[in-house]
Amino acid sequence: MVLQETKELNRILSDKRVGQDVAYDTILLVKHFTKIYRNDNNRLNRKIIISLVITYLGGKLNEYGVDYWNKRLQKAITKFKDIPLYDIDFVPITEQELSIITSLNNKKMEKLLFVSLVYAKFFNLRKGKKKNQDYVNMDWSNIFKEARVSASTFVQPALLHDLKEQGLIQRYPKFNCLNYRVTFIDDNDSSPIVMCITDLRELGYQYLERYGNKTDKFIRCAECDKIIRKKSNSTKYCKDCRGYTPLTIKTLTCIDCGKEFVVSSKNTKAKRCEECQHKAKLIQYSNYNNKRRQVVQKSND
Repeated sequence: MVLQETKELNRILSDKRVGQDVAYDTILLVKHFTKIYRNDNNRLNRKIIISLVITYLGGKLNEYGVDYWNKRLQKAITKFKDIPLYDIDFVPITEQELSIITSLNNKKMEKLLFVSLVYAKFFNLRKGKKKNQDYVNMDWSNIFKEARVSASTFVQPALLHDLKEQGLIQRYPKFNCLNYRVTFIDDNDSSPIVMCITDLRELGYQYLERYGNKTDKFIRCAECDKIIRKKSNSTKYCKDCRGYTPLTIKTLTCIDCGKEFVVSSKNTKAKRCEECQHKAKLIQYSNYNNKRRQVVQKSND
């Protein structure tokens, strides 16, 4: 997730490809194209929207296949067609909130609580405080991943339970819901703000950069500006920006209608777009049946 969705969308449109967070970038493209491709009756042109989004998937397309993405994008269009893009300048963290976090004197628990606080305030800003009510609406595994805390699926509930016992978080009343509420959010406008979170990536590292040990050294990726741990003097890029993504799709021109269409780079037989290929198959099938009828008629004669 990002704070400024319009800025991220413009990056995708400019680069003509999605980033590392494929699922989220796809949602942004769906939000964008569903606002554009509507007819006079406000009905969506789903076929065009799906086709356009797939062209931005680039090398990610072949990981699951076209059929998978068609089904997934159909669901995304239905879910996000009326949801606007959100733009948040920053998530403010107050002095009082940080003093509560640092008082734990346990880096694992501190990072977990810090990430929980950031996301609770983020959802408050996006949905509205009254509607979200300080809840963290994310899967536990994502919270632990962002906090850079290694824990099995059996240990994760135990660590969150420790925070609950200290009165710092509160579980949602429903038994089958994993959302939880951060109880120490400081909403006082006069409280001094000591951190402004402008990037939701690597929140655990952002916390350690300020409140970690002296041995913890961090820099920003020279390509994407994500905070990364400095392992040596030669460290310059994050793991996502170090290499390259091989091209796994290609764009062809239909021999019948002249329109461009996208296929796997390994496909050496495609000559027509999906619509023209369907028509060609019908003609082929019709010719085949005609030949069979002629053969049967000659044999009867």
